[in-house]
Amino acid sequence: MTAYSDVPMLVGRLKKAAIDAYMRSSCDSALTEYEVHDDYYMVSTLVPQGPAAAPSDSKRITRPGDDGQGGGHTNGDSTMKYVHKFNEIRSAIDEVVEPWLDLPDPQRINTEKAKAFGVVGILAADINTQAGAPVGVGELHKTLARVNQKINDMSGATVMSFGMNFIDPLQSAIQGVEEGVAYWGACLAAEQKMFERARHIVLTAIEKSTEVFRGVADNEYQKLNIILQVVNEVVEAFDAFVEPTGFLKNGSTVVKLGLKGMKKITEEDVKKGAPEDYDSAMKAFKNSFEAITNRVRLAEEKIQQTLVDNYEVMEINHARVDMTMKALSSSEIGKADKLKIDMNHVDDIVNRGMPKVSELLENAAKKTSDVFLSDCVRRDPRVGVGESGPSRQFDQLKVLLYKLVADLAWESRTGTKDFELAIHYIQTQDGQSKAALDSFNEQVNKGSGLTPWDKRPHNVKGGYSIA
Repeated sequence: MTAYSDVPMLVGRLKKAAIDAYMRSSCDSALTEYEVHDDYYMVSTLVPQGPAAAPSDSKRITRPGDDGQGGGHTNGDSTMKYVHKFNEIRSAIDEVVEPWLDLPDPQRINTEKAKAFGVVGILAADINTQAGAPVGVGELHKTLARVNQKINDMSGATVMSFGMNFIDPLQSAIQGVEEGVAYWGACLAAEQKMFERARHIVLTAIEKSTEVFRGVADNEYQKLNIILQVVNEVVEAFDAFVEPTGFLKNGSTVVKLGLKGMKKITEEDVKKGAPEDYDSAMKAFKNSFEAITNRVRLAEEKIQQTLVDNYEVMEINHARVDMTMKALSSSEIGKADKLKIDMNHVDDIVNRGMPKVSELLENAAKKTSDVFLSDCVRRDPRVGVGESGPSRQFDQLKVLLYKLVADLAWESRTGTKDFELAIHYIQTQDGQSKAALDSFNEQVNKGSGLTPWDKRPHNVKGGYSIA
């Protein structure tokens, strides 16, 4: 069974078959006798002599090797004619197949895809599975649930404010960002499938085109039929990545933010009749690769557009993914709060629960920054939407997601410290504690310094870009 790594060898065979087809077609005359041998062609031109015909000129022309190279040398003065034509045929084939000889390795993309799904696993409320393997344990949300339980076991304005104005918005923002990460990572899954499919189709197109040229050479004509189905397999791969997260519903309609997936299309496959000469076989070969080029470009344009669309959707719904922390003001803290606080619960929240939440969010942010697309999808610029594919749009959404998660990690640590200082002030009711809380709140109001929405996507002629 041939593999994509065999393509250079297969191209050599294709060139040899095409030259064989050319020789057969150029000798297709009642006054020409043609024979093909292992390493040469014998062509004899006949001259009518009464009711019969006799050979007047015979040429022995060397045949290319299995690598498609060489050939065209004769025992006469027409060597340059055949050498030039054979080179012309080889060049025509090279021009068609060259962009497809070094397509990205889907396994390299798979490595990055697994990293992205690892981020989903950290942020997810439940255990997710991909290809039957569990990813994530929902530890982040379980920890937040335990913090909430501790809060609910207590009472008082300060404690309730911490729960309603901090923990609840934090949990909601994490779920929103998880959805964004899932749809971002799904674009990696789509790219991986696109190149898996492209490699398979290129391999198939070369093999079937070789059969077509051989059919012409042997007068046993072959049809050139190739199943494409690039776009729809890409859509299925995208959906398969998102589906375990629970956000996919009813054909890429999502439940929360309204992030956009990709829709299937009606795809026509390559179906050509059986060419009967070299020219029609070469045309069929070129047309098949033109169809592959168009289909791969369409698939990647969909991936690219999805990245741009979902950046815009997240921007519109920024309140669902980007919480604004409300500090606990000393002026709102009452003396009665001291009677409604369980210090064991506070200790568990401040020293165990929330530090764990912060650590998980920081880990998710780091893992997000470690996902890369450009290097693993680099290809000939004539394939898809360009040399690095939709990397620019992918990276812009990556930066947004990283900043959102990193900001939530900062909010988590800062909000916990704010809560700790507020509880200390409730306990002591002294000026020093009040000053410490007020001073810290001034820092809180300055924010993390991260600016998730400082760059916005816009469409540009000829494609999509994010400036």
